[in-house]
Amino acid sequence: MTALVTDVIARAIASNTVDSLSTARSVVLILLLLGLLVLKELARAAGGPRSTAWTDTLNIAIVPLLLVFGFFVAINFLDLLS
Repeated sequence: MTALVTDVIARAIASNTVDSLSTARSVVLILLLLGLLVLKELARAAGGPRSTAWTDTLNIAIVPLLLVFGFFVAINFLDLLS
């Protein structure tokens, strides 16, 4: 079973180009980041002690995603310049 799954994954990766995989990864990253930012704003708007706990917890996921997003933007910008 695992050999079949590994073979299917390898074929799926090999069939796509690097650009399409990079684009798909970027889209997933942006959607995840937007979803987390919306959840953070909803928690902050609710007010109360539980909402501050949610906001702090969501910051743990948002900050690294913002760094990765900035890295992708910088790479794409440098690619445009060259």
